Amino acid sequence: MPVGKRSSPAQVTFPHAGAGELPGPLATYPAAVTLSIEPAPEVQARVCKDCGRSFSTVHGFLYQDDDAYAVYHASLQSDHPSTQVDLALSLGSWQEEATANERKRIGLRIWPEGDELKMHFNDVSESTWGDSATFGTMLTRNAVLGSRLEGEALSAAEFIVSGDERVRVHLENT
Repeated sequence: MPVGKRSSPAQVTFPHAGAGELPGPLATYPAAVTLSIEPAPEVQARVCKDCGRSFSTVHGFLYQDDDAYAVYHASLQSDHPSTQVDLALSLGSWQEEATANERKRIGLRIWPEGDELKMHFNDVSESTWGDSATFGTMLTRNAVLGSRLEGEALSAAEFIVSGDERVRVHLENT
């Protein structure tokens, strides 16, 4: 579960300025940041071109204090070879005039293990998702690890798991 106080089933209030950022002087940061989620209603059934097994994909939108914050795409796989979610998280500018050059895409694999969910930053070759003319260039694992994006992406991924029922149920049904 994300760190923070749950305001509603799809909203968490974080007690610091931004996911993955350490708080600075209180005078320079707002009291809290609120994330909200808008899962897109579409669920697309797919068939893996390599193994012939079926899986589905979903996507949605994250907002930070009611402003566009991220877009996510998730493959929900049950037999590849186990239950997992292959997540692509696109962060950056979502202003009307912004381009994919102002966004970065981060790949994560999420899977249940015992009573926990494990997360792994994917390298570009490990991800179902890749670069996108709309959603940005997929970063390498090494580019994410140790950067400010590492904590931000983990917080966003936790929020997606808790806020998008399709993702949460998929990971619970093991």
